[in-house]
Amino acid sequence: MYFYRKKTSIIIFLFLFLAPSCIDAQETLIKPTKFTPKFLVRAFSEEGTITGGVITDDFRLPLNYYRYSGVSNPDSNFIMDAKLRAQYYMLENDFEFRRDENGDYKFIGNDIPERYMIQFAANIDVRIIPQFSGPVRTPSFMGGGRVFFLIGNNKEKILSKKFKEFHNFYLGYYHYSNGQDGATLASNANLLPEFQYINANHALNVYNGSFGTNFVNFGYNYYFNHQSGSDEHWHNMNIDSEFHTNGVDPDLQGYFSRLKLALNYSIISLKPSEDPIVECEEYRRFKFHFEYRPLDTSLLPNSDFFTDISSSITYFFKLPLSTFTAWYMQAGFQGSDDYNIYLEDKNFYFQIGIATGNFIYK
Repeated sequence: MYFYRKKTSIIIFLFLFLAPSCIDAQETLIKPTKFTPKFLVRAFSEEGTITGGVITDDFRLPLNYYRYSGVSNPDSNFIMDAKLRAQYYMLENDFEFRRDENGDYKFIGNDIPERYMIQFAANIDVRIIPQFSGPVRTPSFMGGGRVFFLIGNNKEKILSKKFKEFHNFYLGYYHYSNGQDGATLASNANLLPEFQYINANHALNVYNGSFGTNFVNFGYNYYFNHQSGSDEHWHNMNIDSEFHTNGVDPDLQGYFSRLKLALNYSIISLKPSEDPIVECEEYRRFKFHFEYRPLDTSLLPNSDFFTDISSSITYFFKLPLSTFTAWYMQAGFQGSDDYNIYLEDKNFYFQIGIATGNFIYK
């Protein structure tokens, strides 16, 4: 784990992150379109999160807590722990439906690519750790894209489903690395004596060890809607998989599963808007994540069934008068830390912070 040094580390950070794929309110006296398959893809895209705190020799105010197992100093906090997420879309033009004088929705226009939608992602994970200089240790870079195959995305089926139920498949390809070129294994790392403590009790070189892989991403989404009084709730059941096909550092064998299977369940809750030109707005969302890694991780410390699973629960409360920002709280367990080369770390954690994403203001 991390050992605190006497030198004070205070970092005040800002997080500005907007994807151009934002969902804008349509400024029209006629109420805007209902929910459609492409709209829901954007609305349920992955959020960016940032948490942190002030951690010094004399003062501590962390907004995150990690409890590690199998180490001499199990308790840890980060000055910053951020997952920055940006999604960019092609073929995202959507159908338009408007309500007529009888209250029925009618298709009014937009000839669009009905079957497909393309998403490009630029994702970065960053941790600032409380060591002597407050370093960013081996950040994660993840870039790639997906093609969504939209099932039943035509105006007749959308109207027949009464905007209540949709589903899609997606296929993607991503690169994931930490931008380091040091030896992957700690035993092969050539570190100066003053930095060798960082790799203490680690088989992997967490100081500057190389981590790299490429993977195919395949998954399925099912969306459905229900009403509760005047509130509306959209649900998303997601089955996701990663198959790491090539470019995996050879020394990760036995530490890193080439196959990851995940189940995700999300709920977005909306209420009628007080704005006369806006139909509804999101006020909260809930997400559950479960991941299983079935392939060889036998070299991880105290390897057992729990080493191969991770799970988290996240609650988002959208900030008033904001389209893209929310408070979030997250609690979870990682049998193997997902922060690139830190695969040996097993932890329970809790975070409070700020999230950005395509929160609905429609």
